[in-house]
Amino acid sequence: RPRPTAMPRPRAISTPRPKVVAPRLNVEAVKMERYSQNDHFDEMRMLHYSLRHLDGQPAAQPARIKVHVTFFDRNSSSGTVSKSTVASGETDQVVGKALADGGWADFTAPYVVPKGARGKNATLTFYGYVIEVRYDGQLQAVHASPPSLRPGK
Repeated sequence: RPRPTAMPRPRAISTPRPKVVAPRLNVEAVKMERYSQNDHFDEMRMLHYSLRHLDGQPAAQPARIKVHVTFFDRNSSSGTVSKSTVASGETDQVVGKALADGGWADFTAPYVVPKGARGKNATLTFYGYVIEVRYDGQLQAVHASPPSLRPGK
């Protein structure tokens, strides 16, 4: 009599899921400084902000933190808002130290329109900015001014 043989069960294919990282960083103490026009630039602003580690969360390692700042201009004729093309529109910030136990790091992001750079685009004016903080590629914090620039709004 033939013996039944056990058929191997197919293995479930597991797809790697992205590791969910609990928020551990926040943007705080945001301040915008505006400078007077001079021989070198038509407009200059400095965005100052702090990145703070949230209490009770694991330390945030600098190589795993990415901070991206985007500046926006508004066309005063049409009212449209877009990423700045005449100023230093986007910048990536580098965190130079691990952040833990409520520690923070201070940053400055410049918005500079060189003298004569707007040319025919004189109707473009500074509108706002978005600061995005990622840890291991996952969004940790967003600060936008005005709030309507916040992604998903």
